Amino acid sequence: MRTLSLSQRFFAIAVLVVVACMLALGAWIGNYLASGIARGVGETAAASIESLIVTRAGSPPSPAALSQGLEGVFQIANNATSSRLLQIRVRDFADNVLFQSLGGIEDESSSEALRRAAEGIVTSEVEELPLQAVGDIPSVALPVLKIYSPLRSLDNGETFAVAELYLSARAVRAIQAQAQVDVWIIVAVIGFLAIGLLAAIMDATGAVITRHRLALARNLLATRGLLEENRLLHKASEDLRVQAAVANERVLARVGSDIHDGPLQLMTLMILRLTRGGSSPQAADVDAAVSLSTQAMDELRAISSGLVLPELADHSLERVLRLAIQRYENQTGRAVAAEVELDGADAGMDVKVCAYRFVQECLSNAFRHGDGHGEHVTARVDGETLVLGSSNHVRMAEEGEDVARDRLGLHAMRFRIQSVGGTLSARIGPELAHVEARIPLRPSQSQS
Repeated sequence: MRTLSLSQRFFAIAVLVVVACMLALGAWIGNYLASGIARGVGETAAASIESLIVTRAGSPPSPAALSQGLEGVFQIANNATSSRLLQIRVRDFADNVLFQSLGGIEDESSSEALRRAAEGIVTSEVEELPLQAVGDIPSVALPVLKIYSPLRSLDNGETFAVAELYLSARAVRAIQAQAQVDVWIIVAVIGFLAIGLLAAIMDATGAVITRHRLALARNLLATRGLLEENRLLHKASEDLRVQAAVANERVLARVGSDIHDGPLQLMTLMILRLTRGGSSPQAADVDAAVSLSTQAMDELRAISSGLVLPELADHSLERVLRLAIQRYENQTGRAVAAEVELDGADAGMDVKVCAYRFVQECLSNAFRHGDGHGEHVTARVDGETLVLGSSNHVRMAEEGEDVARDRLGLHAMRFRIQSVGGTLSARIGPELAHVEARIPLRPSQSQS
């Protein structure tokens, strides 16, 4: 059984169930038909013999007429070819035997069957009853149709006696046997049809299961392929991360080397020129120091140009500010009230980066220290000055805290804004924090 497939095992079990049901159904129908045949033949024979007895003996008969009539009836029935009457016994309601003609059949009367016959109910059944031994001939069993039949008066229909009839059951057995054969043939045909239909259903179901199994196998292979591809992508991502870290270290090393070999050397020369003449440097030394400081600043700008946000280069100043706000909203899911009115004003890359970092730092502080509630960013142009403002609600103001002076973020922000010639002011109250920056749109070289 274990070597069979799931559908084959199910089909084998279903066939066993169908065969068991067909066998049970065939046995029940066969027994029911056999009982019905015996009952039908018995009722027919009882009605015929009752009619002969009443017709010959009269209604109601006298004892002499009854005995004479029963004798004639027994002779007629005993000579029948198909269902020969083998033995008869007639009793009244006092259990007196009015007539009997024994054929050597050994059997005891059934009191229940006699009672039912007295009530007008015919009972019949086929039994194997022994025949008395005669001399050297041993006792043998014969198939006998035993009938308990009421005898009714023709005048009023009342039962006046009960007849026990023993008829040969060979013909009845033949009819029952033929009925059993017919029943089993019909059951076999129905069973084979059911099994064939079940086989067709199982074949179709098996085909569907096979298709789904193949589809699942293909999906499993595809899933395994995707898992392997995901593993390779993850490995490639890790390799890229390591390469990015290495590249970052190389960039930092290059920046450090460029700063050391360039601006620091120029500033060293500038200091030497200023201090070479003692406490009062000459005008030529001052001019040389200014030239050196200008070269150092140019080199620092050249070095730092590769460190700023490259995507800001192609955007306008207004777009840069809105980009900073949009990225904050995407990262935190908070909405920012923005009023950006620049009237088409634009600025250089250093101002764009400074304005971007200002908005970025202010919104970040609002999210950390104020739970990100009530963020409000403003931007306007006052002449040649960009005025940026940021306000938000705060959880609480720490007592004695000077945010503008003490917080590292504001210090770094102030330093960045002052590097392009701007100013920064901050006010933090019990419920509201406000930071404002004023940045020249075009810082001068001396401010840079």
